[in-house]
Amino acid sequence: MQEAQQKLTVELMRHGATLLKEPCPKCGGIMLRYKGVDVCPADSGMTSLAELEERARPPPDISEEVGDVARAKLKELLGLVGEEREPVRLHAILEDVSLLIGILAKAKDLRG
Repeated sequence: MQEAQQKLTVELMRHGATLLKEPCPKCGGIMLRYKGVDVCPADSGMTSLAELEERARPPPDISEEVGDVARAKLKELLGLVGEEREPVRLHAILEDVSLLIGILAKAKDLRG
């Protein structure tokens, strides 16, 4: 094992990585699990804990932003419902309202 790989292994273990019993499927080397990410120090190409931290970071939560946009559009469409006299157009607006309500429900589910 090269020096950089050894340093990464030691650094990961010091920060709570778990040694997995299964070997690396590519090289047969050791596998570690750190914050839910499985890594082989030999195959990862990483040389520091910071690189792995970046990889382990969850994607940004945009559900709140999506919800804000959907709520604003829903408010706009609901204002049009009372004004619209054309049945076909009213139906289209109400379909859009229904879609936005579904989006809001999904955004709420994503937030937990």
